[in-house]
Amino acid sequence: MNLSNLFYRFPRLTILAIGFILVTGVSAFNNLPRQEDPTMTERYGYIETYLPGATAERVETLITEKVENGLREIPEVKVIASTTRSGYSYINVELFDSVKANEVDLVWTEIRDKVGEIDGTLPADASQSFVTQRGPLAVTLAIAITSEVTPLSVLERIATELRTRVASLPGTKETEIYGEPEQEILVEVDSQALARANLSLPQLMQVISASDTKVAAGEIESNDYSLVVEVKGELTSVERINSIPLPGSVGGQFLRLSDVAHVYKH
Repeated sequence: MNLSNLFYRFPRLTILAIGFILVTGVSAFNNLPRQEDPTMTERYGYIETYLPGATAERVETLITEKVENGLREIPEVKVIASTTRSGYSYINVELFDSVKANEVDLVWTEIRDKVGEIDGTLPADASQSFVTQRGPLAVTLAIAITSEVTPLSVLERIATELRTRVASLPGTKETEIYGEPEQEILVEVDSQALARANLSLPQLMQVISASDTKVAAGEIESNDYSLVVEVKGELTSVERINSIPLPGSVGGQFLRLSDVAHVYKH
């Protein structure tokens, strides 16, 4: 007796088999792990370096090759693809799929440290930035704040306040602001006060540049973890820049940048 005759002669067996298949399929579908908006692990990043006025050959030799050789020392890096033009270097980095999600941040930290080490060997006028690319998230709510008469700085404050309130709502995973104006901190130097302090403008610029901590100060290693130690003191606020100490003194009093310059946001 073959299988086809068995199901033909016993209809109840046919109905029971079909029902069993349907119930098994529905149960497997309900237990299938899934996410409405799947998140992507940050396995991609890029390094941009600008060297104004340099030829493509010089950028390739002084920047691209150094960065590529440093990245090849990290075994988790899968792809290193570079593009070099006059005054510009772009290096794309991709990690192996075998790198677990809970290990990705550690690998990017290692790459960032390596890029920081290489940054110290680049030409003084080279500017470098390192960015990791995150997978796209679904936008469930987008709000546009526009005005023809309100200044952009005011619109930015409104958007920031709105972002704070939306982020505190239940179910909100992430909020982001796009199109905000970039602010800069200006330092207007009083030439007479600078002369009384026996300082020149290049010396003052060097003091300000040396006060901006952008590189790691050290590293703590143990059997379980490796941590990078950085000095807190980036030049991100007017108060921080005003408090920069200046070499020398006038009348026995130590000087700060606020004594010889006016610092404000623009």
